[in-house]
Amino acid sequence: MTSVLPTHIETARLRLRPFRAHDVDDVLAYAVDREFGRYVAMPFPYRRTDAEAFVSRGMAADWATAPTWAIDAGGRVIGAVHLTVEPAHRRARLGFAVARAHWRQGLTLEATRAVVDWAFTTLAITRLYATTDVRHQAAHQLLERLGMQHEATLRLHRTQRRVQVDEAWYGLLRVEWEAVSTASR
Repeated sequence: MTSVLPTHIETARLRLRPFRAHDVDDVLAYAVDREFGRYVAMPFPYRRTDAEAFVSRGMAADWATAPTWAIDAGGRVIGAVHLTVEPAHRRARLGFAVARAHWRQGLTLEATRAVVDWAFTTLAITRLYATTDVRHQAAHQLLERLGMQHEATLRLHRTQRRVQVDEAWYGLLRVEWEAVSTASR
């Protein structure tokens, strides 16, 4: 795998960039919303120290194995997209979360699609995958719009707010991404 430096990605409405220390207030503003964290593995109640730790982890992330982007919309951070890269297996796991005030506007799809494209053009991966709480229908729809296929449901595989729930697994192979990318050009 080649050296990967922190990357800025511009889309029509967003700027994906590395986290900065001053992003803590923006993260705290959306992460205290109980509905935002309903399907996200995060503490609740969410405190300033949690936001500081989250931003610090994003800033310290090794871009070769854990690239993490702040989703910047008009100068405010409204969420994050990250990858967990497993070079030995030539795969990466996609994760994302966007503030509730920005749901149903296509921004999550815009951000994740940009990162999926970046991953397949920059990293030597053959597979990208994502997991989600089976109850999170919006995530299922988004992953399918990214071209991912539902591959499995693991029963009682995830603990969400002290409750064990089923977890859905989605995957996208490089050859599938290439076919979709070529068709859309």
